[in-house]
Amino acid sequence: MFFLKKLAGLVYFIIMVVSGSVFIAIALDTVSSALLAEIVDNIRGDINARVTLGVVGVIIAGTGFLALVKSRKNRRSDRLITFQNPDGEVTVSISAIENFVQRVARDIPGISDAKAAVKVGKKGIMIRSYVAVSAGTNIPAATENIQLTVKSKVQDMLGVEEKITVTMHITKILKDAEAAVCDDGSDDDKSPAPPFREID
Repeated sequence: MFFLKKLAGLVYFIIMVVSGSVFIAIALDTVSSALLAEIVDNIRGDINARVTLGVVGVIIAGTGFLALVKSRKNRRSDRLITFQNPDGEVTVSISAIENFVQRVARDIPGISDAKAAVKVGKKGIMIRSYVAVSAGTNIPAATENIQLTVKSKVQDMLGVEEKITVTMHITKILKDAEAAVCDDGSDDDKSPAPPFREID
């Protein structure tokens, strides 16, 4: 299977380079229209050339279609964390984890608003948190508190051994009046609660 992927990639690359070179040659007017017409006439007149061209066209279309399907599957699987329980497979939506991280961060004193982006890769679970803090907040202490709390709660909730990295970005430092507006629940931009309860 790996060999076929490599071969398809190589064929697709060669076809793209050749067709790109032909387009460049036509654009630079280095190929005469008579030569192009002669090539097309030769292909039309030779059944083997037509069959070969048809097979190449099918390979190009098929490779493009398979690449599209595979990229869509990868995008869908990137939005889930999957693990096995004794009774079957369990998937957790990345958006549910993002909502959970936002709720955890907003419960920490001094944090007025929080957004989160979660990515799962070979290096583990990477969480980027974008927070707005109140003006009097000790930023190093608050962000360290968020990092430790989020890391431990996500680890406990998912029960996974993968490394969890929490990166903090301070997006706003709010005056006390602005912080009160964000904290009073009137922020329409807050995400709904995730479909699971918090584990202490």
